[in-house]
Amino acid sequence: MTVREMPNGTFTVQFRCKDKEGNEQHKFRRGFETVEAAAAWEADYKATRGQSMAMTFSSFLYIYHEDLGPRICETCRGIAPGAWK
Repeated sequence: MTVREMPNGTFTVQFRCKDKEGNEQHKFRRGFETVEAAAAWEADYKATRGQSMAMTFSSFLYIYHEDLGPRICETCRGIAPGAWK
């Protein structure tokens, strides 16, 4: 984890990771108010977008619904109330 403070008082985070196909990617994000927020974003990114399934099933379902939700029509989302919030 590399979190740095910028001259304007915000924080940036950058790290390298591998995507699902094994290609190395450089991730860089800026504009965090605190060091903790930057570290939390990095941890969340690695947990949700990494190759590891070291997460709870409910976390996996939440990510699945977030990714799949925009691709499903409104009538299909109404089939399972509460599942597509």
